[in-house]
Amino acid sequence: MSLKVRKSEVLHQLIINSLLHQIIPDKSHHKVKTDNLVILMKKREEKNWDYLTQTEKKAKQKGKPASPKTNTGDPSAGIMDLMQTMYDDGDDDMKRSIAQAWTQAREKKDTMELP
Repeated sequence: MSLKVRKSEVLHQLIINSLLHQIIPDKSHHKVKTDNLVILMKKREEKNWDYLTQTEKKAKQKGKPASPKTNTGDPSAGIMDLMQTMYDDGDDDMKRSIAQAWTQAREKKDTMELP
């Protein structure tokens, strides 16, 4: 989708690449208001778009936590999967914090005395 607006000697341009789904350009139009411009795009298929572009969809879905890989019946497996995802996707500070917390938990577990 490409929009060009010329006001005086200035050209304003809006380009949106890779729309999520197809539109019908001949049935799409715009409305000029006093303080804004409204762009109405006719969808080829009548359905909701969760995102405007393919790029936005990929970026938002990348941030979602992965679903559990297996259902082993172990309640801590989901937490471990979440921690692994956070570690894999995190920056250096996040990895350092997770490693430190894991080390402290292991040391505490090793020093615990059984009754």
